[in-house]
Amino acid sequence: MVKRFKLGVFTLMLAIQISAGLYLTFFDSILKTFGYIHWVALIGYLALDLILLSLLLLTRKNVMTRYIGFFSALGTVAMVADALLGLPVSEYKTTSINAIAYLFGFGASGTGSSFGVSLAFTILLISSGLTAVLASGRF
Repeated sequence: MVKRFKLGVFTLMLAIQISAGLYLTFFDSILKTFGYIHWVALIGYLALDLILLSLLLLTRKNVMTRYIGFFSALGTVAMVADALLGLPVSEYKTTSINAIAYLFGFGASGTGSSFGVSLAFTILLISSGLTAVLASGRF
């Protein structure tokens, strides 16, 4: 059985991930236009988060936290690698500097992104990473 505190933390972290991802899904038009594969992958990631959260809340089994942690770690690594490699899977292929500026530019001129998009991506990245760490059982 998952302890009540751990269940609350996982629920909160997944709710934050899902919220940030939904924001990107609906409000990042560049993502949908130039990074359609990323957009579809994000929808898949969000669906998986919802399924795993539902299973965690229904079963309250420790094994669910491991699945959540694995997929959160995988998502975190994919987001960091994508930024460092210059968004190689999208039509927006660029240098790693420009990719990082786009993802973390927070609306600065010349970055191509808005404050909201950068904030949502940053929240998604941090919450995914924290969820992976928390799932490792080291808290």
